Amino acid sequence: NITNDFISTSLGVLDPCIPYIFKFNDFQCKRKYGKAFKYFEDGYGDMDKYQRMLHNVSTAMEKGESLAKQPLQQTDIHWSTTTPQAQARQQPPQQEENKINHSIVMKEGSFTSPATDFLPSEASQCRFIMLQPSSSDSGAQQKPSTSNKNNTFVIILPGSGESTESERFELAKKFVQQRGWSSIIMIAPYYGSRKPAGQESFHLRTVADHFIQSLAICQETAVLCQYLMNQNTNNDNVCITGFSYGGGCALGATSASLCLVGDKNAERLSAAYYCPTVSYEAMVSGDMSYKIDYEAFRSPSDKDMLETKQKLHRVMKNMTMELMMEPLGKHKKAPRIASAIHGAFQGDTIVEPYLSHKFYDVFERDLPCRTEKTMKWFPGGHASAAILRTVYQYDLVLEVVEKMEKLLQERSCDGLRSDIISKRKTKTISLCSGIVHMERQSEKEKMSNLVGCGKSKKARRTHKRVRRTN
Repeated sequence: NITNDFISTSLGVLDPCIPYIFKFNDFQCKRKYGKAFKYFEDGYGDMDKYQRMLHNVSTAMEKGESLAKQPLQQTDIHWSTTTPQAQARQQPPQQEENKINHSIVMKEGSFTSPATDFLPSEASQCRFIMLQPSSSDSGAQQKPSTSNKNNTFVIILPGSGESTESERFELAKKFVQQRGWSSIIMIAPYYGSRKPAGQESFHLRTVADHFIQSLAICQETAVLCQYLMNQNTNNDNVCITGFSYGGGCALGATSASLCLVGDKNAERLSAAYYCPTVSYEAMVSGDMSYKIDYEAFRSPSDKDMLETKQKLHRVMKNMTMELMMEPLGKHKKAPRIASAIHGAFQGDTIVEPYLSHKFYDVFERDLPCRTEKTMKWFPGGHASAAILRTVYQYDLVLEVVEKMEKLLQERSCDGLRSDIISKRKTKTISLCSGIVHMERQSEKEKMSNLVGCGKSKKARRTHKRVRRTN
């Protein structure tokens, strides 16, 4: 831990260099494509569409439903024979299960997004990459969870710009190899194979698209979480985690999942939020603001560019994951997650410490939890967090899953103890009933002996005579 903290602190010096990295990237783009890519080149976009979607999501969550209305079924998921990245590289098709090494199997799944009515056609199919332990290999490095009867699925949401599985691949692989868990890498709408026509790279063209993207991935994660918990009788566990932008979406996805699975199944759900932000303020307040095309937001009524920036800042600040927490609070008995944790970095220049405190305030206040919610601070900055995900984010997930398994084990022991006590009570009642029955039988036999020495009148008179003589 001391070594990791030292490395993280050293990598923290990269954070002040982030604006220069962006500028160098813009220079490279101009040389290759003739222009630099920016966020929101078409301005605000269709904000009414976003408001309609938010209303529909909130209404569905209050009813304990998703936008899809019906739960996801096995037949709804299509397992493809190759990954989109392999198709992009024009590699030959692989088998449905592609073995990465001796202990891991990878495959891609897709299903119709519950938010398909609000997404472009290219993004209407939710896509994810699943990594699982190979059933044909015991895996010398595998350390299965304490409960061998069920599996644990770790759903990893993308950070800003993580348009493929490559950025999260090593983290997902580590869960499989070292713990024997299954990992799911979500591909967000507007990213990677779900990128709409006309969009450059991962730079969304409007603010409305960015907000819709967030609501959509929350809904997709929730229906997938519900499916994983109900797909078999083993009572599988699920942990939702995300980094940076994905950390904020993970909070919204947790809220949506709780509304779907209910309080009973919620004890098998945990969450780890890694450098998250509760609103989109980070995009306009920190180093990310350099990547926004502010000219697209300028209106004739604006006095100067400062006023334009302030208007956008207010819009981004008001779009917060608190809106996803409100429907959860309207349930009569809000479902409680098993365990949750929040990790932040002290020198972060993207998700600055004050934004981390804002997230924790919402997380602590609005997320019902069965165990104590905690926040951990790590040395270094956003660059440190991105590079050391296999260390810090892995540890956060490990901690909440172990808490969840301990809670389930205690519940299982309590249930077993109750069964034993109930059986003992039943046996005691049966034994007591037997004794009473035997005593009653004995009394009847005595009366029968006394009265029934002779069944005729002559026999009874003889019996009385003998008693008087005695």
